[in-house]
Amino acid sequence: MLEVKNLVKKYSSEPVLQDISFEIQSGEILGLVGANGAGKSTLMKSIMSLVPFDDGDILVDSESIKVKRESSLDKISCLIENPGFYPELTGYDHLKFIADLRKIPMTNLDSIIDFIDIGPKLKKSTKVYSLGMKQRLGIGIAILSAKKGLILDEPTNGLDQESIIKLKKLLAKCVEGGMWVLISSHTLSDLEDICHRFLFIDKGKLIDSNIKSDFEREIYLIDSEDNKKAYEAFKKVDAIKEVYIENDTLEVVVEKGHLTLIFNILKEEDISVNSIVPQSNSLKDKYFELYETKR
Repeated sequence: MLEVKNLVKKYSSEPVLQDISFEIQSGEILGLVGANGAGKSTLMKSIMSLVPFDDGDILVDSESIKVKRESSLDKISCLIENPGFYPELTGYDHLKFIADLRKIPMTNLDSIIDFIDIGPKLKKSTKVYSLGMKQRLGIGIAILSAKKGLILDEPTNGLDQESIIKLKKLLAKCVEGGMWVLISSHTLSDLEDICHRFLFIDKGKLIDSNIKSDFEREIYLIDSEDNKKAYEAFKKVDAIKEVYIENDTLEVVVEKGHLTLIFNILKEEDISVNSIVPQSNSLKDKYFELYETKR
């Protein structure tokens, strides 16, 4: 479990993280969402003690990294920004070094090598690796090293679609084993696929949060001949999650696949419908609402 409590980070006198608090449970993937310069990478670096923070605390399994830095950080691994390698060593040399250092059985390398998927080039020096190959090796090393938690900053940069699919499967396997994951990406559809929760950060502040199921619901704007009667009918149905009346229009929120239920209720109540308009509801829509409308 990771706990971030009232975290504050300043560069000179300029605050870049302002009173950040959240937690991640074991077996959970948390997506960190924000525009460039919002503070995502700084937050991740602060958790890993790559940059010092000015106030607050970070706890790994209830241990403060200010008190037990070495034992706390030993439980987590990260890939933040671009991975760096010894250019004369091979990819396999890097993996074996980490396995030996962390006393990891060599059999654990199989799934990592499958993800890296560069064939004979794994035995070639990393100086000849492409951006995508380096990214896959960096992710592989981070996952191999992680014991309790994993932090990934824009891990899909440079990856093709096949590698992204493999990464999603590998992260799912990690959390099935009880690991927690903090991940950021500008490819919001990838986050929406794998994350259980989402935090939105802007100018160093957490401004909103959502759970995955929030984006698994359908929203409809309904104009009927008797909106008040329809409103009262919808309120009585458990499958209708939310219903509002605003500007003579009904907004109805249901689980996916329940449009037929809306029609059936209106039919049973003998309410004529002028229009039913579906509204887009995705992580991308939420991002646009929070960030793009401010520009």
